[in-house]
Amino acid sequence: MSIKRNLSSAEITAAFKPRLDFPKYNVTLANFHGHHRVALQKMRSLAPQVNLVVEIRDSRAPISTRNGLFARVMGDIPRLILYSKRDLSSLKQETIQKWHPDGNALSVDCNSYSDVRKVLRIAKSMHANVTPAPPLGSHLLVTGMPNVGKSTFLNTLRTAGTSIKKKAAPTGGMAGVTRSISNEIKISSNPPIYIFDTPGVFVPHVKDERTMIALAITGAMRTSIVEPEIQADYLLYRLNLVHPDGKPYRSFLPHPTNNIEELLEAIWKQKLKPKQRGGGYNPTGAAAFWVDQYRQGRAGKVSLDNLDEFESASAIEEKLLDDFEMDFDEEARRWKQPFLF
Repeated sequence: MSIKRNLSSAEITAAFKPRLDFPKYNVTLANFHGHHRVALQKMRSLAPQVNLVVEIRDSRAPISTRNGLFARVMGDIPRLILYSKRDLSSLKQETIQKWHPDGNALSVDCNSYSDVRKVLRIAKSMHANVTPAPPLGSHLLVTGMPNVGKSTFLNTLRTAGTSIKKKAAPTGGMAGVTRSISNEIKISSNPPIYIFDTPGVFVPHVKDERTMIALAITGAMRTSIVEPEIQADYLLYRLNLVHPDGKPYRSFLPHPTNNIEELLEAIWKQKLKPKQRGGGYNPTGAAAFWVDQYRQGRAGKVSLDNLDEFESASAIEEKLLDDFEMDFDEEARRWKQPFLF
């Protein structure tokens, strides 16, 4: 007679193999709204005043948070790429240098004065090299997908350059806090340099479900667009590829798992059930809690993108943008009034 026994956590960990593929979920691949289109139109009308475009991408999803629309709208204006939330990401500066051999990209923490001063030095150097000097000062325009840290960056930059601590732009943890382009905000008096804050603008269409899920996890859209359980499952998939020992969620579960339900139930029992008055297991609440932990840097540092796909993603992005048409003159006629800033 054979005797069955439960495997220990150590035995489960030793035998564990992470998933190499992620299932296809039925999620929408678009989240482009009317105010995104209006923001692009306003950016285009501001282009003659802009000396430098600062495009911010989220380093937790550095490929998914690119948006080729900005380059198309702003044309040949010099561009600086900032990979934000450095403190929450595993993205290395060496990888960024490989992607941008011309040196026009930096890894930054938008709350760090030392990091944003690097941008201020670049802006001042650019101003000094313009002959004759711009009579109304130099102008920067900050762009990016929703919730990549644009307003946080602007506030920190303004304080670093002028010592003014009052916020110039509202901030928040989800998309849609900034809804319109700001008036010019002074970030330096000597030399005179100003910056425009802009709303986050989504791409017209993402390339696949994984990209949409990654954007949802970073907070680039409302939670209801992609179900929290799907976000949690993708986060588990990405974490297991880098940490097959399950260390990032070991405080909830003593062994690694590919089963998101097993992890969510463990999270619910430990973190949410003790706080509830009545009611049963809530997987949606557990999933939202865990994804939020990741956003705060408490669930491991892992890229939500396959970083080896950077070059191929560029070709896919261009193909998707080819299907997007925007007649700026027609847009101006449609709104029947000049844009005031």
